Amino acid sequence: MIDMFEKMKKKYKNKMFEIQNSIDTVFDNSKPILLDKGKFLLGEYLFKENGQIKNLIGGMFYDKLESFHSLWCEDYNKIINLYLKNMKTSFFSDNKIDDLSKDKAKAYYDDLEKNTLETMHVFDEISHRLHALPESNFAIQAKKD
Repeated sequence: MIDMFEKMKKKYKNKMFEIQNSIDTVFDNSKPILLDKGKFLLGEYLFKENGQIKNLIGGMFYDKLESFHSLWCEDYNKIINLYLKNMKTSFFSDNKIDDLSKDKAKAYYDDLEKNTLETMHVFDEISHRLHALPESNFAIQAKKD
């Protein structure tokens, strides 16, 4: 379980690096994709584990993660929408955006970065909590799986 949160931290950091590079250059893929909060990064785990994660980490941490994750996806989608609205129709053109949209994207990125840092802090708090729990709690979770 602790490893899962460490992997999530890495995925968020990698995605932030990808987004920052995309704002400064172009998107790697031919068409940027809007995110569904339930299917991306943390959402894959938060919303499919039938309450097991919530029971293990506690309702307060779960609610924080769910809130930060939802905001993260909203901020990310704001950036992607700018690109989708400004994409060239030519097959040979890069997925670049105009300067005004790029400035907006950078402002949205700042919000996204703040939210990512807050999410990382919650991951660290959860990690400390999980380290403090007796191993028997994890054994019970494993039996339920």
